[in-house]
Amino acid sequence: MDRSIPWPWQGAPLPIPVPYLHCDGPGRRLIMLPTPMPSAGTGFSATMLQFLAFHWETDQWENISKPLSLPIGYQLTFFDQTGLWLLHGHGFGKINDQGDWQTVFRKRGGRLEPPKSAPGHDGIDDSHCLLPTAEHCDFSSLDLNFKLYADGLLFSQNLIMLVPEQKFIRLAKPFTALGCLNGRYVIGYYTAPGKDSGLVIAVLKERHLLAQ
Repeated sequence: MDRSIPWPWQGAPLPIPVPYLHCDGPGRRLIMLPTPMPSAGTGFSATMLQFLAFHWETDQWENISKPLSLPIGYQLTFFDQTGLWLLHGHGFGKINDQGDWQTVFRKRGGRLEPPKSAPGHDGIDDSHCLLPTAEHCDFSSLDLNFKLYADGLLFSQNLIMLVPEQKFIRLAKPFTALGCLNGRYVIGYYTAPGKDSGLVIAVLKERHLLAQ
């Protein structure tokens, strides 16, 4: 978006990319995570992330997260009936009603790490963060390289995480998930060197069975 658009950072000397955009139909708004460029006079730190929403019926803008003390770099965003989620190089969590990034887990250097922030500190709330135990010590950086979230499930090639239960399930074969419907039907492909499995529709067990 550029300086011709009336929005919170109108007048920035460079266009500001908006790589992540979600439509909240019931809320009548567009949710976005801009990637700001360094510029003066915008009231925004280019080293922090912040979610915005545009209410299209009233032409009003809203900050739906606080400025998050996270470096701009690798991040993915997801929005569904369970809320607004941020997958970042430093962990995974939900944007809660207070505008904080409420972490599910933290990671650094390809490993899970203990929570460290008090609620609301720098826009990050670790009060519900997973405390790593001995069972998580064997997780590699590839295991924790998650790419997809849907319906309370987080997918990497080697693991599925049941987010509310904070339970990890190791897959028998590496599998790249591309989409998930109703928390059970997963579209993707098996990942094996030199082999192309083609697209697969896998059916997960019912949630209470997965959680056992």
